[in-house]
Amino acid sequence: MINNYCGEVYDHKCPTPNLDCKDCSEFKSKHPDVLKESNKTLTRTSKRQRKWGTFTARQGLKLAFEDAKGELSCLKDEMETWNDNLQDNEGLSQTNKAQMVSDAFDSLDEAWQELEDAETPESIAHILIQFNEIKKERYPRWVRCSNIVSILNAIVEAIKADSTDKEGLEEFKSACENASSSLECVDFPSMFG
Repeated sequence: MINNYCGEVYDHKCPTPNLDCKDCSEFKSKHPDVLKESNKTLTRTSKRQRKWGTFTARQGLKLAFEDAKGELSCLKDEMETWNDNLQDNEGLSQTNKAQMVSDAFDSLDEAWQELEDAETPESIAHILIQFNEIKKERYPRWVRCSNIVSILNAIVEAIKADSTDKEGLEEFKSACENASSSLECVDFPSMFG
């Protein structure tokens, strides 16, 4: 199996390194950067959240924003393709699922319109933000969307806490807030239900 974090091959059953697993701990001791991914430091949070694989991530604001924006673009494209396929099929275009897919795409597109032209202001690009991130072997759409919302909310909080040049940051903060609001109401339909 290939370890997604540092690219080393190791023979172990955990899909990702697990801090509670002895074998993963040994692997981590040989590779200290095992819980770092694209300049992102991950640490486990509470016992309750371990079940869901929730981590607290720390990442530079600019890089986190670019990651969120890239993930949003991928989600939007997936839902657009699914929506187009359903709309092209006369038998499926009038179903509840087609409506749910269309609504999810519309919300994602609305969030994308907010962030598409947004650029991280240089005055805050260096700030280290902290946010919760769900890590799973497979990333369902709702998890990916939840991670984007978590990043956007952390960015908004960082801007509120920053005392420099609030006027220049207001437009960027507003775009993140609006996109986060749009994403919080997305209801992703299941593929087979």
